[in-house]
Amino acid sequence: MNTATLEQVLALRGSVAAQIVEVDEPMAKLVVFELGGDRFALRGECVREILAGMPVFFVPGCPAQIEGVINLRGSVESVLRIDDALGFAPEKGEGARAMLLVEAAGIRSAIRVERVVDVRDVLESAIEPPPGALAEALQGVVCGIVGAADGPALLLDPALLFARHGGSAER
Repeated sequence: MNTATLEQVLALRGSVAAQIVEVDEPMAKLVVFELGGDRFALRGECVREILAGMPVFFVPGCPAQIEGVINLRGSVESVLRIDDALGFAPEKGEGARAMLLVEAAGIRSAIRVERVVDVRDVLESAIEPPPGALAEALQGVVCGIVGAADGPALLLDPALLFARHGGSAER
């Protein structure tokens, strides 16, 4: 290859490289979990911590949707039962269930989940609107659906979930 040909190839390559435009698409971090055998997700910015193996203490007089409280490094946090709010029968026994410490709309509470499946980054454009044929209990708290190789997950809106439990942003 002679010098003139090499210079032409490099010039052509440089002009092609100048035409390539990088587009940064917004990403969302999702915490995917299972409850009632189904997959759900919460946006990562709402999940403060993933907790495992913490004892829940019953508090007499609490509403039925509050399972009890946990002691999180000296801070007392409520534990909400979201299984009934999502239309699942409450699970009996503790097993190896995890909790997610969630904060939204000025409310902070732990929610019980069967297990945390993954924490993943997805493109915002990959979050589709919720399907129209949702179970009645899921309507109003599901704000999207995310597909993945291991199955879809319904994206929950924690502010709407807390509102369904009678919570408000007032503290």
